[in-house]
Order: sequence, then C-alpha cells, then structure tokens
Amino acid sequence: MDSWRLLEIAVLSLIIDTQLDTVCGTLWSEWWTYSGVSGAEYWGKANKAWIICSKGKYQSPINIDPKSLVHDPNLKQLNVSQNKIKGILLNTGRDLKLLVKDTDEKPFIFTGGPLSYEYTLFEIKIHFGDNNTRGSEHSIGGKKFPLEIQLYGFNAEIHKNSTQALNSPNGIAAISILALVSEEDNINFDALIQPIDKVHFKGQHTSFGSSVS
Repeated sequence: MDSWRLLEIAVLSLIIDTQLDTVCGTLWSEWWTYSGVSGAEYWGKANKAWIICSKGKYQSPINIDPKSLVHDPNLKQLNVSQNKIKGILLNTGRDLKLLVKDTDEKPFIFTGGPLSYEYTLFEIKIHFGDNNTRGSEHSIGGKKFPLEIQLYGFNAEIHKNSTQALNSPNGIAAISILALVSEEDNINFDALIQPIDKVHFKGQHTSFGSSVS
C-alpha cells in the first residue's frame, strides 16, 4: 500500500472520528438526565466535553446535608434589587428559560451573602417535574422539591456580559429558590406563571414584559 493510500485512510479516519464526536456530543446534549445511566454521576464519563463534571469541585446539582452545615456569623445579608426586567421565555424541553434583555433601564442586581461582587441578572431557569414530589435540580437532605427557580447573574464589576464572565473565577453566581405546593396562590409568582400558557411545547417562546420584579 503506497503512502498516498495510507494518508487517505488516515484523513478519512480523522474525519469519521471528528464527525462521531460531533454526533455523540449532539446526542448527549439531548439525552442526558438526572438519574440512571445518563444521570449526573456519569456525565463526566460519557462525554469528553463534560470531563469537568467528574473532576470539578464546584459542580451542580448538589444535595445539601443539613447536618453538615456550619454557621457563618460573618455572612452578610443577601440584597436583591427590585428593578423590573424584560426578556424572552423559552421552553427548552427540559426547563423554562427566561433570557433577560439588555435595556436602558437599571439592571436587576443581587449582592451580599457570600458574594464579594455585584451580579447582574441575565437568565432565569424554572425547573419542575411530572408530579408534585420532584422537579428541583438540587435537594436538601436527599429531598427534591416540586419547583426550583434559579437566578443567574454575571459579575458586572469586572465583566461586560455573561459570555465574558462564564469562564472566569467569580464570574457567574446563582440563587436557587426551592418551592413547595400550596393550597393558596402566591401572587408573587403571577408574572412568571401567566406567560407559561404560551410555551407548552419544546421550542416555543414568547416575549416577557417588564412586569417582573
């Protein structure tokens, strides 16, 4: 077999390998779950692009063990601004995602608590399950909650946007709100709940007005 034939085979092998990596990555972006063979404990093993999931020290989701909690007397109060936001509400097929638009109005900011910087809200995720016993990503004492709302902010003191902050230490911070089912309606959730009727199916999206604060 001549050298050109060997080179052709090598190039073809490289193309196939690259395409397989791309296909596998695409499949995994659709197939991953929170349990079973595609659950969190296997994320870092099944996809090379997710290796940090098995080696990282600050990975999500987590289970908070109340018995292991340590009181920090120096912890500051968490401060959340009341500024209203606009954006696009999207059904991703796994959760509802609110992408906050940049506007000329004052941004929604949170700081304090364990945070050393001010963070500007850029995304909200709403997680829920197929019944009222589970739905949250995180858990407390092994218990899941029916609903979890996650607020994501980027470090606005150092970075101009979330993309720039994503791979930076202290670049992104998140607040998780774990919710229970109640017999009474909570009017504080009305602004989030009302647009959901327009995004029942994966891929559907709708504009989100400035009525959220």
